[in-house]
Amino acid sequence: MPLLRPTTLYLLVIYTILAFQLFERVYIMTNGGGPNNATITIVQLIYSTAFQFGRYGLASAMAVVLFGMALVVAVVQFRSLAVRCRVLGSASRSISSCSSRADFRSSRCTGCS
Repeated sequence: MPLLRPTTLYLLVIYTILAFQLFERVYIMTNGGGPNNATITIVQLIYSTAFQFGRYGLASAMAVVLFGMALVVAVVQFRSLAVRCRVLGSASRSISSCSSRADFRSSRCTGCS
């Protein structure tokens, strides 16, 4: 199970970011929101604000907020699923801070969880 954690983390972060970017499927199937805008997504709202209503500044601000939301979710996911490694003689740190995978497998990095 410990070897699945990095792969699971990668897939979770990537698919979460892709979920934030959902646009073309909904746009093609419902022609921009469906009945009473029931299927509109954040990205569609940004698109319509910029290209249908011509409010480019507002759409840019919305895109920055969307980026911030995706960044916060990704950081929370990384912190919650990060693999920690206790290095002999120092505080625990992540696997990526070990100088190489060989260090991780050697006696320098022990007690990973």
